[in-house]
Amino acid sequence: MRRRYFIETFGCQMNVNDSEKVAGTLQAQGYDPVDRVEAADVVFINTCAVRERAAEKLFHALGRLRKRKRARKDFQIAVGGCVAQLHGHSILDRAPDVDVLVGTHTLARVPELLEESRNRGTRAIDLDRDANAFSVPPERVAHTNAVRAFVTVMEGCNHVCSFCVVPRTRGPEVNRPPADVVAETESVVARGVPEVMLLGQTVNAYRYQGLDFVGLLARVHAVPGLRRLRFTP
Repeated sequence: MRRRYFIETFGCQMNVNDSEKVAGTLQAQGYDPVDRVEAADVVFINTCAVRERAAEKLFHALGRLRKRKRARKDFQIAVGGCVAQLHGHSILDRAPDVDVLVGTHTLARVPELLEESRNRGTRAIDLDRDANAFSVPPERVAHTNAVRAFVTVMEGCNHVCSFCVVPRTRGPEVNRPPADVVAETESVVARGVPEVMLLGQTVNAYRYQGLDFVGLLARVHAVPGLRRLRFTP
């Protein structure tokens, strides 16, 4: 029987895009999406560490799942994103029902880690911030908006502002190859999506082997069928 998943996303547009990547990898492994927790065999909570009381929001969500976890031994809970990266293993001290814990750069491993946890009956954890954050193939991202698609062009930030945890959760700036950005844009346009929004913590700081953000914009703009191109600096 095909397993079913539900994703709850907290935070910014990049978190939404990350959840679309998780959804795509799960679907590629035979999982079916559902629109309510009660119908799911797996719940993935994608967290944000920037908003106020972000960690408490996660633990409240996990508390709501506790009864279901107790009632169904095959029900799995996975936590990922910025709070997972920031707080790491300490999350498990407060929420022992969590089966899978992944960071901001290891979301592509969610299906693999869920399988590992089920087969071994133990937690599966991967918080490697040095992993390739762009390892999900462009065509596999499950874009959910029929009008606008988010396309990540860079991860992390090199500024160390006292009020911001992004360098600790997303790491230093890592720029995505322009060919991959163009390929994902072509993929969403082929699905009939007319608008693309380019994402990154400091998106206008994009640099890849001599190509700056202006050059990237020109390449994406040249994709046939793309009607609107946006970005948020």
